[in-house]
Amino acid sequence: MKHTKTLAFASAALMALGLAGCSTPASAGKVGDMDISSGLYLLMQLNAYNEAAGLVEDTSADVLDQTVEDMPAADWIAEKTTENIRRYAGIRQLCAEHGVTLSEDDQTQLDTLVESQWTSYGDYYESNGIGENTFRLALEAELLAEDLLPAIYGEDGSDPVDAAELESYIQENYTDLAYFSLPLMTPSYTFATEEQQTQIEELGKKAVQRMQDGEAMETVAAETVKEAYDIMEMEYTEDAAAVQTTTVTKLGDSVAEAVTAVFETSEGGFGSVTDSTSVVVFRRDALSSPDSLTDSALRYMKQDDLDQLALAAADEMGVALDDSARKALSVKNIKE
Repeated sequence: MKHTKTLAFASAALMALGLAGCSTPASAGKVGDMDISSGLYLLMQLNAYNEAAGLVEDTSADVLDQTVEDMPAADWIAEKTTENIRRYAGIRQLCAEHGVTLSEDDQTQLDTLVESQWTSYGDYYESNGIGENTFRLALEAELLAEDLLPAIYGEDGSDPVDAAELESYIQENYTDLAYFSLPLMTPSYTFATEEQQTQIEELGKKAVQRMQDGEAMETVAAETVKEAYDIMEMEYTEDAAAVQTTTVTKLGDSVAEAVTAVFETSEGGFGSVTDSTSVVVFRRDALSSPDSLTDSALRYMKQDDLDQLALAAADEMGVALDDSARKALSVKNIKE
């Protein structure tokens, strides 16, 4: 199955950050025999800085004037930058050991990503000491990491996850869902008044009760959605009341309130939850195709393990970053 590659550092690298100064060393040091260019160091530092910016107490104040996880921000960023570099080098080393290379499809995706991002941000990167080749290398490492994970932990990997354990993980963290939505916003972006929202939330609760009493979800949806459209003074069509199905997971950095409500409901049970634009009325169903979730679940399950494996590989190679070069590439030069 083809997967869209997730690029952990990309959002940080695309932040509008500036670097002052015009004299930079060619290299920031080595990991084993692998040279860490100043451009790669800067890119990894940007990632660390952006992560720190999301962890400080006051996001409107200067990041470097604050603490992150009880450390001065500059120290935290320095440690995180080193960790990012160790992970990069470790991923490269593990890929070499396991014979993991980019497929033709992966290479095409890499070319597309680099072209797209460099067209938009290339001048900016170059002005800050980050060249296109450096950007490509960092993106390439992330794509390789996506392929490395199943090479180690997949069914045919060097250290495969127990099949029963993976199946249990899927059943615990994924579920199917049937649902319909009651609008709290019109097509012209007019939001429900407090009174309208209260009325529609009550409709959702009544719909849940009707389904618990045995009425068909499609019947309840058709009548309830129409009532909600009337309350919002919207034009109703039968398509609006269609019951939809999806698979949801509680895995990830941020889980929506609606997803939390689903997993708090027993299988076969009903519920309703309000989000920013609608009241969602749902039924939690058993997974219909758990096998299709194997790759997704494996990545959630083993990503941290892969990262730790990469860090250990880098440490075994030997991390030797140059202190004088790091001072020249100071985080203090970063401007938002």
